[in-house]
Amino acid sequence: MHTINILKIRTATIDSVDNVITDIVYEMSYTEGNQTVSDEFKLMICDPHDPETTIDGQSFTQLPSVTENQIKGWIEADPVTEKLKLSLTQRIPKAEVTTEASLPWA
Repeated sequence: MHTINILKIRTATIDSVDNVITDIVYEMSYTEGNQTVSDEFKLMICDPHDPETTIDGQSFTQLPSVTENQIKGWIEADPVTEKLKLSLTQRIPKAEVTTEASLPWA
């Protein structure tokens, strides 16, 4: 099972609008049985230094109004997230399957 824990949210003022979320730092964990692996990742929402960055007033949500579920939804919607999940899944060591062999002289 994969879980996401939001660690940091960075904001900037863009187009005279305060509290614009620019990037999100989060931890993603994967648990299988009693083993867990996790790593820290960053999702860039917008680049405050890019002159092309503008704020769409209809879809913009200021930081005080955003919910944790919204942010997790943004992370889940990012096309890279599936690759990150697969990467974490592959880091869990797989149990070796062993069988009892017959003795060749028996």
